[in-house]
Amino acid sequence: MDEEVLSRSRQILGPDHPDTFGAAINLAADLRELHEYRRARALDDDALERARRVLGDDHSTTLAAASGLSADLFRAGEYEQAYAVDHDALARSRRVLGDAHPATLLAARNLAADLRALGRNDEARSLEDAMAAWRDGS
Repeated sequence: MDEEVLSRSRQILGPDHPDTFGAAINLAADLRELHEYRRARALDDDALERARRVLGDDHSTTLAAASGLSADLFRAGEYEQAYAVDHDALARSRRVLGDAHPATLLAARNLAADLRALGRNDEARSLEDAMAAWRDGS
């Protein structure tokens, strides 16, 4: 169904419409769950590039596309690249959305997972402690 939504979105709205980005991000999430990481990554790469160009680096759709891409990279074992994407996404989310926003907490959780995969457990723990403070409002 998501393939059909993306196809129609591209036809009717065009490839650079924000709803088309959302459709691509949704399909990429489905593909990730099916372990089709290459297809998911291609969709997320394209959605991120287009969202940055059309909406800007700090738009919530751009941040969602970055989150999807980092998940693709992580699941493919490309932890350094996932870390780079997540590090940037967390900084933008904190600045634009605030520390306690769900998208910011997701970016932080993803970055902590990247850090653990890279063997940087102390940094991951520090980030997780900071997330707890953000959630609690302290």
